[in-house]
Amino acid sequence: MSLIKCKECGEQISSKAIACPKCGAPQSVNNPTPSNAGKIILYTVLIIIAPLLGFQIYKLQERSEQKREKVRQEKWDAWAHPNNADSSPQHSPEPLSISVQALYDEAKFNASRTTSKYQGRRWTFTGKVIQINGGVVFLQDREAITGRIATVTCGFGENPSAVNSLNMQQNTTISGEILMLTDVELTGEFVVTLKNCQIE
Repeated sequence: MSLIKCKECGEQISSKAIACPKCGAPQSVNNPTPSNAGKIILYTVLIIIAPLLGFQIYKLQERSEQKREKVRQEKWDAWAHPNNADSSPQHSPEPLSISVQALYDEAKFNASRTTSKYQGRRWTFTGKVIQINGGVVFLQDREAITGRIATVTCGFGENPSAVNSLNMQQNTTISGEILMLTDVELTGEFVVTLKNCQIE
């Protein structure tokens, strides 16, 4: 406890005194600021809100991923079962004459726009068979694109038996209608998905 002077009479009094015991003059008492209480309230609010906010962000990301998965599934269904699609893109039936390098150079800036531009056009690709899964064939060419591996996924739709003549690592030329173009940064692949394919 410290001593202070009374503002009125100058008598030495306790710093905690509400009034001067000699003259009765009221004294201003320095009450502790409620900063600690404010901090406790703030921290309590943050502890309650932070998990709720994190949960909301998680749910938004989950919904976004579900939407992306739905779009991917719809594209897969349209590719695997082309005859079940309600409608097909209206493009010129003229075959597309463009190298996979030129296709990648255009698609790497905007794969979605390039897909829309060429979707439905028949395109031909030559590469090694790396996988056969039912009526789906995966071809690959590691030298066709600078800095990327060209992978072409070919769906044979209603004629899956057409792939029976193919062998693994066999160089094969296949043509099909472009369904989707994807630049996969993680694996360094440029993937072209074709439907209604046929072996040339």
